[in-house]
Amino acid sequence: MMRNLKVYTYVTLVFSVILLGLSLSTAFYGFDFSDEGFYLNWISRPHDYVFSTTQFGFIYYPFYLLAQGEIAWLRFFNLLFTVILAYALFWTLFESPRIRCVFGDNKQGKLGRVASSLFFSSFVLLSFRLWLLSPNYNTLNFQALLLVLIGVYKIYSDQGRRFFSGSLIVVGGCLCFMAKPTTALLLGVIVVGQILLCSKSRWKELLWIASGALILTVILASAIDGNPVVFLFERIPGGLAYVNAMAGHSLRGVFRIDTISWSFELTVIFCLTIGTTIGLRMLPETFQVKIFAFTSLLAIALFLGLSLGFLKIYDYLYVGVFVFGPVVGIFALVLGRLLVRRRDLLFAVCSALYAYAYALGSGNNYWLLISGASVFVIFGLLHVALADGKRDLGWTMLVPLASVSQLLSVLAVGLSILYPYRQNVPLFLQREKVRVGNGDLFLSGEASEYLRNISGVLLRSGFKEGDPMVDMTGHYPGVLFVVKAKPVVHPWILGGYPGSDSFFKQGLLQTKCEDLARAWLLIEKDGPRPISAEALGFVGLNLQKDYEVVGTVDSLLEEYETTFTQVVYRPFGKRPEDLVNCRK
Repeated sequence: MMRNLKVYTYVTLVFSVILLGLSLSTAFYGFDFSDEGFYLNWISRPHDYVFSTTQFGFIYYPFYLLAQGEIAWLRFFNLLFTVILAYALFWTLFESPRIRCVFGDNKQGKLGRVASSLFFSSFVLLSFRLWLLSPNYNTLNFQALLLVLIGVYKIYSDQGRRFFSGSLIVVGGCLCFMAKPTTALLLGVIVVGQILLCSKSRWKELLWIASGALILTVILASAIDGNPVVFLFERIPGGLAYVNAMAGHSLRGVFRIDTISWSFELTVIFCLTIGTTIGLRMLPETFQVKIFAFTSLLAIALFLGLSLGFLKIYDYLYVGVFVFGPVVGIFALVLGRLLVRRRDLLFAVCSALYAYAYALGSGNNYWLLISGASVFVIFGLLHVALADGKRDLGWTMLVPLASVSQLLSVLAVGLSILYPYRQNVPLFLQREKVRVGNGDLFLSGEASEYLRNISGVLLRSGFKEGDPMVDMTGHYPGVLFVVKAKPVVHPWILGGYPGSDSFFKQGLLQTKCEDLARAWLLIEKDGPRPISAEALGFVGLNLQKDYEVVGTVDSLLEEYETTFTQVVYRPFGKRPEDLVNCRK
């Protein structure tokens, strides 16, 4: 048994280090001009916007300054910090008194716990399914949930001081609210259930945790707006007005269960992952470890093949859902033992609900985000599978789960790098060095040429760094960040929706008249997501009278089959006092 544990430990360590190392290296490649442009506009200038429902820009702004505006390092540390938090979560699990004994208390057992923690922390890579590594509201939300679960599990398993554990919950809960209030709403209910129903804690402890979260939220709100009243009664309602202008919202739309396209072939594959996991568990321990070593080598080869473009596989967006196959397999194996350990089962179910809380309120299909947050489901499963501390069912229970799930997770991550979000070239094949922010990124030749063209048009026309600019293409906010313009109206004026023009007008209300009078325009009239130029009339501006065309460029292909002509407009400089419906 000791020899098998040693093989499992070293294979796990090597696999995890290679996978995480290669994943971190992608921080220096590629750039998405839509979502990622929005994140960077928000993080780099959070104080420019007076209305918002998510405050991730303020939270990450100090880290943006610390990275000195170098996007690659901002991405690198965002991914690394997420992995570290996940490692801390699984280390807390494996170090709990009821579970640590399954590895043994000797040196090899401790190394096994380290290796297992690192291995299962790599599943947080699934949360970056679209491979947008720049800090954003989803990553802040995910990091906050990890912090909260670490604190809750420390209380549940009687590890460390209650004050420290409660402080983790306080900080995590506050950050969750700043990232995504809808998630914070459900998270509060789950945490109350976990602490009251799954442990012997009292209301007194919950009250000080809730009080601490409230006090910290007030402090952050004051730091953001100078006054928590302004934050609560102006910023948040203004942000909700944005949401209503775009598409509206309702409780039914938030608390929903989505469906995904699921063919017969995909059903067969999912069932095979369950059957394979159960079948592996039936094999002798030595065979299980050997198969795990083989699948680890296969997983690394698969990752390299996909990320370098040698393998071409259909990019099924919900491939991460398959990770739940081996989870179901292990759950079936331990189900009989769970019926007499209802407290552990309840805690595991609550932990798995963190994945749903993470998705709550998203405009995307919930299964995309739930599969990305599968680390919480795996955490709950490992707790119930190992918490009885029986060595005969101990660490070897991890082997079939690891063998199957690592292939599936690597497939999902590899596809993300092979088909980066709204980019036509695999990340590692983008090799032209381009200045983005205050650092360099490797981009595709097409993206590099596009940026040279639009930067040339702006420079020849007298554009200066920091000049205000409005992106009315509906999907190119990242251009404003790259050319170092001041994005006004909103970090991303979303186009292509029924309420896009109303969303734009709502943003004009929060924008300074002085900025609007001097703002350059980027317009894509025949594009897929244009904002109507007629909406400028809401503040008293006219495209024909108040602007002149200074140049045109062709857009990138991105996910479209053709390019679109983008037109750059220079303002004549209308007097700010002549504008209406804007901030004086």
